[in-house]
Amino acid sequence: MTQKPIPDDISKPDRIEATFPFGEGQKEVGTPTQSFSSFMQQPEAGSTASQLSKTHMPSPFDLAQGTRPMAGTPNIDTLLGQIQLGQNTMSNIQNQLSYPNLKLKASQRYVIKNKLSDAGTNLRAASARMGMPAQEGTSPVKGSGPLVQFLQYVTDGMNQMESAKQQLNNLKNKGQNLTPGDFLLIQIKLNKAQQELDFTSVMLSKAVEDFKMLMNVQL
Repeated sequence: MTQKPIPDDISKPDRIEATFPFGEGQKEVGTPTQSFSSFMQQPEAGSTASQLSKTHMPSPFDLAQGTRPMAGTPNIDTLLGQIQLGQNTMSNIQNQLSYPNLKLKASQRYVIKNKLSDAGTNLRAASARMGMPAQEGTSPVKGSGPLVQFLQYVTDGMNQMESAKQQLNNLKNKGQNLTPGDFLLIQIKLNKAQQELDFTSVMLSKAVEDFKMLMNVQL
């Protein structure tokens, strides 16, 4: 294969000039009015809050978090408040279970039994950390209906909470306190028990509403 000769009349290519946006023409780029080093300087001691806010804008993380007050150090009154909330929820559950002729589905009975049992387990663990003797859960009476068994779980939990409240009040009156580790574990156990009770209360509330609606339709 023969190579063709290079022609002699190749002209020198023109120099490529810089292009500009359409309609602006060739404008000179202005010099910055403020040097970059000025942005890196620390603010003066006499700077006002408005001036500082211009140089230090909040980040998206700061805006999402907002201004939240710092949580106070937990104490015995904090635990007493948690126990009181649990007692109120259990009292509500007791009223819901006592609704006349209430009927629950098999799936609802299964969930409620597990939730009340887990709540009792967490309450016993919290009571043990308060220095109370270990307590065993109350076994439901055999042959009783599911609602009666649930009421026994609730009664057992309310008794545990009342005993825990008395124990905390005794510690408070004697000027004694719990270790930070015990405080943290008790709070965790009480929070877990409260979650189980809240779930049970919501489920029972829905079950009572459905039962009322069913009875009204039948009437």
